[in-house]
Amino acid sequence: MTTITATLHNNKDVKLLQEVLNRFGIAYTINEDTNEYPFTEAELKSFRDTQKAFKEGKIIAKDWSEIQKDLDRAFH
Repeated sequence: MTTITATLHNNKDVKLLQEVLNRFGIAYTINEDTNEYPFTEAELKSFRDTQKAFKEGKIIAKDWSEIQKDLDRAFH
């Protein structure tokens, strides 16, 4: 038996590798790093844009209830 460990940073790569392994009948396990934030690139860009707009005085801070919804969605 041989074990190969690969670190993939893109969900598309994970799906592609799963397809290949399945086609060859190779058993595998997936371990996801739970320390990484589950935000998409679009969400991160939105957060950065909002932060910039806030610092430039173009918008005001979010209401706590909105922040709590974002945190609940991200970590639950």
